[in-house]
Amino acid sequence: MNKKNIYIFGMVFLIIAALVFYGFYVRDSYSEDPASAISENCNRYNISVIFNPDEKIINGVQQVSVINNSSDEWKELYFHLYPNAFKTLDSCPFPKEEIEAAYPKGFLPGFIDIEKIETKNGLLKFEINDTILKVQLQKPLKPGQQVQISMEFKDLLPPSLGRFGYGQYSFNIANWYPILAVYDENGWNKDPYYPIGDPFYSDVAIYEVKIKAPKQYEIASTGSVEEKKEDGTWCNWTFKTGLVRDFAWIASDTFKTCTDKVGKTTITSYYLPKDAASGKKALDFAKNAISFFNEYFGVYPYSNYSVAASDFYIGGMEFPNLVIIGEQLYGQQDILEYVVAHETAHQWWYGIVGNNEIKEPWLDESLNVQNKAQS
Repeated sequence: MNKKNIYIFGMVFLIIAALVFYGFYVRDSYSEDPASAISENCNRYNISVIFNPDEKIINGVQQVSVINNSSDEWKELYFHLYPNAFKTLDSCPFPKEEIEAAYPKGFLPGFIDIEKIETKNGLLKFEINDTILKVQLQKPLKPGQQVQISMEFKDLLPPSLGRFGYGQYSFNIANWYPILAVYDENGWNKDPYYPIGDPFYSDVAIYEVKIKAPKQYEIASTGSVEEKKEDGTWCNWTFKTGLVRDFAWIASDTFKTCTDKVGKTTITSYYLPKDAASGKKALDFAKNAISFFNEYFGVYPYSNYSVAASDFYIGGMEFPNLVIIGEQLYGQQDILEYVVAHETAHQWWYGIVGNNEIKEPWLDESLNVQNKAQS
């Protein structure tokens, strides 16, 4: 082994050793309620939407409380508008060789419209450049200060079998609302929605999301259901979270469910009627993964975790408290087990332990591959 290989081996060993020690640390110290660990020092989103599956439209109002936790003064804020990547065939976030798989019924656009932005002191000026929203503040936001902003927006969902779109069975609604860009030592991170990898980087925040949907639709989401109340042909859902890096949801009028618990975490499998046996297997795979990772990484600090079958051509995708799995995998038990375990590991590596998935994707992906092999 030459000196270069010895150096690389040594660095990898040190990183893995540090993460193992971290796992022993968080097992004893991580709060059961992540939100209790950071009092008021985080951003908060309150989002209310009406979901119209017939029109493929989501109308929403978002209030976001933004705290300047940096040492710099902010004259403007930047938000990601990821749905705008779906406006054109040239900009859609899929490799060119996979366009046909992503749009099996042909391309139609999706996007997000911002209709109004304001604070209690009046309307704010804003500019949109593809997937980036620039909001001009009325006065600079100094370090430690907070501002509350209200936005009205509308999503049009495209017929894509990806993170944002719909297919035969499900509406996948991820990266769907204006989310504040991260401000770090490099300034504002304004990366576009790249067609490869998981091109996301976000701070933790607390969410309360209210969704009005036709009552025949079941919803799997980030967070926990605080209230579910029928109103004629509609159902009003309220979801609340602890500290999470994003809020995603999936809706289907065909979902069946089964549940179980690991410790204080309720695990739910959302599956299609044609895949009842595999849907219950997916629950077992998620239980086994949570149990294993609880032991080696530290206890999963959230009360709910969901695995949902979806129209998703890529395989599987992780979000806080939720993973979506391509429904085509439910007929392939070995692959289903691998993907459920891999996406579950992301709840720790990306979710609890965050990283810039654009510039440092190896920090979560390589660990998840290694950890799946160990489990």
